[in-house]
Amino acid sequence: MQITIQYESQVRRAAGVTSETIEVPDGCCSIRDCIRTVAAAHERELKPMLVNADGEVQPTLLVFLNDIQIVRSSESMLSDGDTLTLMTPISGG
Repeated sequence: MQITIQYESQVRRAAGVTSETIEVPDGCCSIRDCIRTVAAAHERELKPMLVNADGEVQPTLLVFLNDIQIVRSSESMLSDGDTLTLMTPISGG
């Protein structure tokens, strides 16, 4: 099945693209596993923003599934055609 990964803010700069579509096995990919898959595909710049040294999703990562913010460590299963948006908090004044 295909999942679209949308990158925002600093995550977009690290990924070097606005979005990409990845292929994951049908019915067996949680949100957490999908984030780990994306991190593994982008070893250098993006991986440290997505997962820590233990492979757990970074606590600062904001995750949206089809425009609804979710808990980043969610075990919810993805469906074909879902969009997962990844971003870091933005601060400023």
